[in-house]
Amino acid sequence: MLKAGEMGGHGPVLNYNNARNFFYGNNPHTPLYRTWWFGSHVAGDEDVPAAYTALITAIDARPIHERDSVFTALAWEHISGRPDLFLLRSLNRARCFFAYDTFTGSFLYKWYPLPRAVGLAAIALDALLYAGIMVFALLFFAMKGRGTNAGAFTVIALSIPLLYALPYVVSFSHPTYHFPVLPFLAMFAVAALERTGYSVRAIREAVVSLPPWRKRAFWIAVLLFVVVQIEWTVMMIRRV
Repeated sequence: MLKAGEMGGHGPVLNYNNARNFFYGNNPHTPLYRTWWFGSHVAGDEDVPAAYTALITAIDARPIHERDSVFTALAWEHISGRPDLFLLRSLNRARCFFAYDTFTGSFLYKWYPLPRAVGLAAIALDALLYAGIMVFALLFFAMKGRGTNAGAFTVIALSIPLLYALPYVVSFSHPTYHFPVLPFLAMFAVAALERTGYSVRAIREAVVSLPPWRKRAFWIAVLLFVVVQIEWTVMMIRRV
């Protein structure tokens, strides 16, 4: 990157998309829930506001190395002017990040000559497997301290997906982006299954025998997870 900057006279720290994505998720036209919308809808597309089209067209007319500062400045201007909307969008982005993925299923019937039922079945399978990973990962933390090793490795393995998710909470978010964190969460899920011997009866007993406050925290976490999935379904049902 240093060599490229030296040869070209300028260069981004990582790439030219971070500032653009930050702007996509934080401008006056960004939807409150579907913060990813401008990542998949460009100027001139149907339903794209004319004011946004004019703005993004003017920015893209600049040399590429000048756009980062413009995108960043406009995003911060909007955030400082409406911190309430930034907070609301960020809460929505955090929940959206942990919703079940619909990309694979929708791709199957929108881009390939497959029946819609096949795509919906793929979405349902995705959601089922994802829910299993998340619920058993939550059970792992609920069982923490009951013979489950939860030392430095656990802290590191949990910190990685949380740090990975952080940029999406402040820019724009979509369930598609949580895929890289699933292997980390799956480790916790498998650890919980191993702890219970992969037995349905043992899993039930493990939940029932949790200390009251851990059991309460576990069920609250599961309920919140379910609410996030329902919210995502309601928001996206008309697009199916």
